[in-house]
Amino acid sequence: MSYYIEGPLKNKGEFLAEQYDARECSQIEAFVHIEDLNEIGICVVDNGPFEAAALCYNENAFMAFSDPRDLRPKKWYLMNRAKACELAGYY
Repeated sequence: MSYYIEGPLKNKGEFLAEQYDARECSQIEAFVHIEDLNEIGICVVDNGPFEAAALCYNENAFMAFSDPRDLRPKKWYLMNRAKACELAGYY
């Protein structure tokens, strides 16, 4: 199961940066933070009419959004783990 952070339909990464101090990062940097207690990786996936901001809360979630066969545009962010989990309902 995936957990997502709600927000506007588009420009979700910018929304997370402005509202919650998320910062854009590389895919590798997001992976490195899987076990981090302070920050968590967020994958913002462009689905065409809307974007989804998915929590990469463990290796399986990260791998689901890292599949090279998935050609949807993606941007990676890091943000405060506690706040991201709260927003996504992941406890």
